[in-house]
Amino acid sequence: MAKYKKYTKDGWEGFWRPEQKILDIYQMKRDDAYGPSLMPENTGRLVPYLVRSVEVKSEKKAKEYFESDRVRS
Repeated sequence: MAKYKKYTKDGWEGFWRPEQKILDIYQMKRDDAYGPSLMPENTGRLVPYLVRSVEVKSEKKAKEYFESDRVRS
């Protein structure tokens, strides 16, 4: 089983899953960004929200895609 590869840049995270050849792109948002929540407390921590999954052929292509302007910072 191949290991996932994690990519990060300001406000974004990406995980490349080699066995399916898919790059999952997450936008990091504060959990209190939309005001009071229904949860007991807002911690202000960054929470990942899945934006999209992209099919790529290799780890190199996944890194190029993540670092390109298609994933805006």
